[in-house]
Amino acid sequence: MGPDDNWLRLILDITPAECGPTRLRHRADNAFMVTMGARIIQMQSGFAMLESAYVQPNGSANIMMKNMMDLFVGAVAYLMWGYEIAHGATHATSFMDPGLDFSHWFCSFSYATTSATIDSGALAGRISFWAYVILSTVMTGFTYPLAARWCWGDGWLQQMGFVDFAGSAVVHVVGAVSALVAACFCGPRIGRFPDYRCWRGLGRHFFMERYDSKYYQVPQEPTEKNLFRPFVKCRHPVQLLFGTWLLLVGFLAFNPASTLAVTQDSDLVIARSSVCTLLSAAGGGLGGMLWSMATTRSSVVLVPEVSNAVIAALVASCGCCNIVSPVISMFIGFVGAVLALLCEELLIRLQIDDPVGAVSVHGPPGVWGALAVAFFAEPNCQSDLRGLFYGAGEAGWELLAVQLFGVISMAAMSAAITYISVILLDRSVGFRCSRACELIGLDFWEHQFDDGSVAGDNPMKRMSSFRKTFHRASSCCYCGGAPEVEEDSTPQPTITPSKAVGVASDLDHAEMSVKIRALEAKIEHLTMALQGVTSEDVFGGDISQSISQSFRAACINAYVDKMTDGPSKSHRAAQAEHADEGHQCAFLLSSIWGTAPPMLGLPDDRWVEQMSLQALPTCQPFRLRHRADVAFIVTMGARIIQMQSGFAMLESAYAQPNNSANIMMKNMLDLFIGVLAFYLFGYSIAYGDTHDVGFADTGYDLAHWFCSFSYATTAATINSGALAGRVAFFPYLVLSTVMTGRFGIGEEP
Repeated sequence: MGPDDNWLRLILDITPAECGPTRLRHRADNAFMVTMGARIIQMQSGFAMLESAYVQPNGSANIMMKNMMDLFVGAVAYLMWGYEIAHGATHATSFMDPGLDFSHWFCSFSYATTSATIDSGALAGRISFWAYVILSTVMTGFTYPLAARWCWGDGWLQQMGFVDFAGSAVVHVVGAVSALVAACFCGPRIGRFPDYRCWRGLGRHFFMERYDSKYYQVPQEPTEKNLFRPFVKCRHPVQLLFGTWLLLVGFLAFNPASTLAVTQDSDLVIARSSVCTLLSAAGGGLGGMLWSMATTRSSVVLVPEVSNAVIAALVASCGCCNIVSPVISMFIGFVGAVLALLCEELLIRLQIDDPVGAVSVHGPPGVWGALAVAFFAEPNCQSDLRGLFYGAGEAGWELLAVQLFGVISMAAMSAAITYISVILLDRSVGFRCSRACELIGLDFWEHQFDDGSVAGDNPMKRMSSFRKTFHRASSCCYCGGAPEVEEDSTPQPTITPSKAVGVASDLDHAEMSVKIRALEAKIEHLTMALQGVTSEDVFGGDISQSISQSFRAACINAYVDKMTDGPSKSHRAAQAEHADEGHQCAFLLSSIWGTAPPMLGLPDDRWVEQMSLQALPTCQPFRLRHRADVAFIVTMGARIIQMQSGFAMLESAYAQPNNSANIMMKNMLDLFIGVLAFYLFGYSIAYGDTHDVGFADTGYDLAHWFCSFSYATTAATINSGALAGRVAFFPYLVLSTVMTGRFGIGEEP
C-alpha cells in the first residue's frame, strides 16, 4: 500500500498534483546553488578591480564598465540561447526559457560570465567598447556553452571520460585561448614595447595587420608625445591586492559550487574542495614569493608576481580539488603558479601584450589543472577515479590521453570562434580603438568621463578638436602596406593559440523521477520521528550520534523508496544482523516498529548508483557531521577568511602611502604562510586530542579544519597592524607563522 495524497502533503509540505513538477531539487540544494552563484558573480568585481589596477588612469573606468557589461549583456545571451546550448540535453530548456530549474540556470550563468571576463584583461586599454561587448556576448552565448555542453551536458567529451570538476578547461582554458587570439589580432598598446616590430609574412596576413611598427612604438609627434604616458606595469598595488582578495574568496565558492548540491554526501565534496582550494592558493603564493626572490636575486617580493601566482594556483585547483589530497593540492598550486609566471615571460619575449597576464594566469594553469586529474586523482568516498601516481596503470594513461585530447579540442574550438568573431568585428564596427582614443584615454573618448586634465569645461568641443588633430596624424605614416625594412629583418615567430583545459562535475538527475527526488528531499522530516532512538540502542556506545543519524536517514530513504515502488533491493531484513555496520537498517526499523516490514530490503549496488549515493560503509569514516553542519562550517569559514581583506584595507589606510602595498602583502602572506603552518602542525596541536590528526594532516573532519584555520589566521593578522610601517617583511612572516602554528595551545578542546 503506497502513500496517499494526505501523507505526501504532510511529509513534503506540497500538493503533488500541483507543485510536484516544480520541485526538481532538495530545498537545501536550491539554496546552496543560488547562494554560491551570487558569490561567484561577485568575482566580477574582483576581476574589475584587478584589471583597473594595471591600466592607465585614463582607462580605468572603461575597464570597470566592460566588466559590468560582461554581466548584463551576458545574462541576456545566456538566457536566450546559451543555457539551451550548454544544458539542453539534460534540462528541459528552450529558446529564451531556462526551464523550471532556475537555481541551476543561475549557478551555471555565474561560470559563463567568469569565462567571458578573461578577454577584458588581455585586451585592456586598446579595444573598442562595443567590439568588446559583442565579443563578450559571443563568449557567454556560444563559446563557453559549447565547452560546457561537451564536458558537463552529457556531451561527447564527458562520455569519453573527460573530468573537469570546476572548469580548469571549460572556463579558464577556453577563456585564455580566446584572449590570446584576440590579443594577437589587436596588437600591443602604443608604447608598450619601444622596439616593437609588427607581424611579418604569414603572421601579418593571418592577423590582418594594417599598421607598421612605428604605430605601436613610443609616439614622436609633439601632440601625441604630450598625451602619452610611459608604461608602468602596475599603478595601483593596493587596488590590485584587494582585487586578488575578492577573487580568492570567490574561488572558495567557485570550486565547491560545482557539486550543485549539499545532499547525498555532496557536503563531503564541498569540504574537501574548499580545503584543497585554500591550500592550492597557499602553494601558489609561496611560488610567487620564491619566483620574486629568484628573479630579483634579493629578498624583494614583487606584488604583481605574487598576485598572478595566487590566481594561477586557484585556476589550477579548479579541475581536481575534489579528488586530490590536501598536500597534493599545494603542489598543484605551486606548479600552476610557476607555469603562469614562465608563460608571462614568454609572451613578453614574443611581444604579445597582455596587460594583466590573463592568458598566462588562466591558460597554462588551466591545462595543468585538467591534466593533474590523470596524475593525482585519489580514490575517496565520492569517487573511485585513480591517477597514475596511485597505481592506475593502463587506465591512468588512457585518462591522461582523454584529458589532453579534451583540452586541445576545447582550445581549438575557442580559437576558431574567436578568430571568426574578431574578423567580422574588425570589418564592421572596428575591433581596435582609434589612435586618438588610445592616447587621450578610453574613459574620456568612450564615456566622456574626465578629471579635468583633458577636456576642461567643454568636453564636446575639446573632443571635436582632438578628432580633427588625430585624423591628420593617424592618416599620415602609420597605415598602409608592407612593414618597413629594418636592419635586423629576422622574422618574428608566428604565435599559435595556447592549448587549455577545463573541469566539471556532473550530477545526473535525469534518471530520477520527480517523486523520488521530492521524497529524498524530505529525509530530514522522516528522521525527526526517530529522535527517541539513540546510537546506543542501534550500534552501541562507540558510535557518535551524528553517524547514527546519517544511518537512520539512509535507512528511512530505503524504506520510503520501497513504499513508492523504487528499485528492488537484494538484502532482506533477516540478513541485517550479519551485515556490516553501515547496513543495519532492518535492525533499526525493528527497534521502531517491533518487527521489520516484510517489504523492506536493503539497497544493493544498482540502487546506490541510481540514487547517486555512495555505499555507507565506504563513506562512514568521513561522515562525522550532519551535512547541514558541514555546509554551515565551510560557508562561515570562507566568510571569516574574507575578514583578512578588511584588516588589510583598514591597516593600509593608517600607514604611509609608500607603505600601503607592504601592509596588503603582509596580510595576504599571513594567510598563505599561516595555512602551511596550520596544516603541518597547528591543527594537530590545537585539536589532536579530539580529532584524528597527525603531523601534516587535516584528519577526516575537513570542514572543522577549514573553519578552525579561519580563526587562526585572524589571530595572526593582529600583529600586522601594531607593527605597521617598521617591521621587516620576512621577520614578520616568521612571527605570523609562529602565531598561526601555535594557535590553540592551552585551550580546552
